[in-house]
Amino acid sequence: MIKSLNTDKSAEFIDKILDAFIICPMCISRQIEINEFVVNHRSPSKKNNKKNCYICHGLLSKISYMVLSINSKIKKFDFKNWLIGIKLPTYMYDNEDVVRSKFKIRGKKNIKTDFLERLRNAIGILLKKPLVFKKPDIVINLEIYDDDSFEVFVKSRPMFVLGRYVKRISGLDQKNKICEKNNQIQNHVQYNSDSVGKIYHSIEQIIKEKLAVMYSDKKEHQIDIFWIGGEDKDSLVLGKGRPFIAEICNPKKRYRSETDKEFCTDKNYAYKKNFRKKGVCIFIDKILDALPKGKIHFVNKIRIYVQCNEPISQIDINKLKILKEKEIVTDYKSNRIIKKIYSIRTKYLDTNKFVLTIISDGGLFIKQFIGDNSSSMNTSVSEMLGRTCTCLKFDILDIDIVQMLT
Repeated sequence: MIKSLNTDKSAEFIDKILDAFIICPMCISRQIEINEFVVNHRSPSKKNNKKNCYICHGLLSKISYMVLSINSKIKKFDFKNWLIGIKLPTYMYDNEDVVRSKFKIRGKKNIKTDFLERLRNAIGILLKKPLVFKKPDIVINLEIYDDDSFEVFVKSRPMFVLGRYVKRISGLDQKNKICEKNNQIQNHVQYNSDSVGKIYHSIEQIIKEKLAVMYSDKKEHQIDIFWIGGEDKDSLVLGKGRPFIAEICNPKKRYRSETDKEFCTDKNYAYKKNFRKKGVCIFIDKILDALPKGKIHFVNKIRIYVQCNEPISQIDINKLKILKEKEIVTDYKSNRIIKKIYSIRTKYLDTNKFVLTIISDGGLFIKQFIGDNSSSMNTSVSEMLGRTCTCLKFDILDIDIVQMLT
């Protein structure tokens, strides 16, 4: 119910305030908890000039204009809910304190609370989307400066994407490399001399480029990749692909249509579009609420090509089958790393080469496992065969995530 000026005491109090200061009806109504329309009817126009208000300098009368400016900024974002915060110049708080001190006004909401409530109501009516305080899709910040100008800043909540990549070509690094000359990231893309198409230097840049187009702005984006294992430059990644988690900062296209998602989830379509161009395909499996807590436990199926310095036979390499269910312990940087081998198969190629296919915990140091003759690993292929063995290359045949706490 709207309070009215039905007593001489309330009317007299307003007159005293207006005799001392030029204050708009909205700022007066906040001091005595009376609707501003009633105050406006009571007070003379020369004393309630909104633009020259001693407290807000006309701020509260600009809400409609500010809402339009905010709306123009947030149109770039996909969102289902929102939150807004404001920053006011110090003089507004100081001036309101002067008024309240002079007239002994206590216990009333201040200008920031009042302005924020009005602003939230106006934006809510325009957007017809809920305001939330916990994990909003976008956060709007409105900053009012000392000269009464204002600026709108919009920040979108980060997205965490669980994806995977399949790599059918060799010669492509997993991560970006830093150029030794200028300490900058190597240019992620270049065009070959035949102008056939783009040449990429890393999986990381392919992923970032794809996610930037899907979820962010092509010109402005920050995407961080959290790798679930890694492989050599010349290694292939087959099967379902290597999982990865990407954090997309300030995404603009948070909610995508099913048609857009098809590009990443429909296997045949994605293979056709990507493998012919780059030999790499990126899949997006799901959106996570946050980064996983703790380490991710995953299992690899790996094919390893091994060369020995001395002749070897099928009977010799059959000795390696006792590695099944064995734990490989590695001392690395003051840490003890334990990885289990669940399955092992051997294939004889010639007198100096063979293929080893293992299923093991992710994170096993493959090259050290094959050729380590030091004390850093409790066992190795070289030690078991009594020969110096070298890993020529290894390919990732499949990867399965066993446990991921989110």
